[in-house]
Amino acid sequence: MMTLDQTKHFIQQRQLLQDYEHLDLMVQIATSGFKAEWSERLPRTRSCLSKHRSADCHGAGVRAKILEGEAVGTYMVVDEKLLERWHVTISPFGAVPKSDARNMHAIRLIHDLAFPLDDCVNSHTIQSSLPYVPYQPFSALAERIEHLAAVHPGVRILILKGDVQGAFRHLRQHAPDVHRMGGRLGHSQAGVIDLSAPFGWTGSPALYSVFGRAISTIVGRESPASMWPGHPDATPFFAYEWVDDHVMMESDLGERCAVAEDTLRLAMLAVLGPTAINESKFTTWSTKARVLSLDWDSGARTVSMPPDKVKKAITRVNRAAAAARICTVDLQRLLGNLRHVATCLRAARPFYQRLSMLCAAAPRHGCTTISSWAAEDLRWFGSILRSGGLCQVPTRLFGTLPQPDVHVYMDASGNGLCLLYPNWQRYVVLLSTTANSPTRRLT
Repeated sequence: MMTLDQTKHFIQQRQLLQDYEHLDLMVQIATSGFKAEWSERLPRTRSCLSKHRSADCHGAGVRAKILEGEAVGTYMVVDEKLLERWHVTISPFGAVPKSDARNMHAIRLIHDLAFPLDDCVNSHTIQSSLPYVPYQPFSALAERIEHLAAVHPGVRILILKGDVQGAFRHLRQHAPDVHRMGGRLGHSQAGVIDLSAPFGWTGSPALYSVFGRAISTIVGRESPASMWPGHPDATPFFAYEWVDDHVMMESDLGERCAVAEDTLRLAMLAVLGPTAINESKFTTWSTKARVLSLDWDSGARTVSMPPDKVKKAITRVNRAAAAARICTVDLQRLLGNLRHVATCLRAARPFYQRLSMLCAAAPRHGCTTISSWAAEDLRWFGSILRSGGLCQVPTRLFGTLPQPDVHVYMDASGNGLCLLYPNWQRYVVLLSTTANSPTRRLT
């Protein structure tokens, strides 16, 4: 039974989001939890790896996270013997240190529901039963900068990034499903049951997207005029979300940026409640910001791959290109670095897709052979990374293609290749004499 405050909150949500297509699902998740569909009955108790080595390395951080979750009701900690009595499915915990952590014990706790591969919680989750909310393309941010530069020439374009605190922890699990979300806490003989959507479950991002898009829906329909009656600016705010990151880009005109930030904060509170705002990751308005792991400069209208990520990618590319085989985990990490190249450079996407296919076909645990074409693709990526071409890529290159500076016409035949430069009134002919040494003639 809901409390009076909860009832008022859901009434307010329905009033704010009465036209939102996922409103009923959002209220269902908040009131009774999401009812996932499962392919078959899982073996509930089993003997398996209780935790990853990463959890051992960060034992203090893992315990702190679980105790913190127990205090707010997202974890239930019980005697380990009860897991078998209650027929709880046990999956291992893992930990990843946070790069911006202020203390050595700050981690992101992962409940690995993808283990073991052939009989895990994720593999038994029916994907079609999960909500589908498509993410906005990355190019929307670049197009926003170009749009504002065209509409308000000479006016500063400012960027703000907001973050939701413990995004997945706001999502309730359906009570009959929580027996699938169990784990063990190290050597303490304690059992842990996840009561909210775990970081590590295949359904968590899809479920949170319903709430994240609700926040963007509220922000995107408001304007200074709607938030501040009598204000002349009725242009709606720009709202972009990627999982739990919310990005705003606005021209520095009067109070527009200040009102936009207030609107984002109020939308987070309205959808997820008073604990939603992650103040430590809420940035101030600036022309420079790191968004989606890329460095944006709205003043110069450029996007750059951070130097530390370029350096790390070069090291991994060189190591992989020189090896005959690569571990699947290392290949996944390499693809994580190279995705930024594919984001900034259109020509890199087919090469990235081929390497992704190699990774998809690789065994979950073990190694795979680096084929000759994969080695060539890796060397191509290495050349791009070393050339510095991912530094200050113009935002006009994203989305729609810019107007060409030079027109070059090309045709080929069995005799060779011809290129015409009308603007220069010149042409180049490459005659096929031998396979390795064509004759070049410039006129």
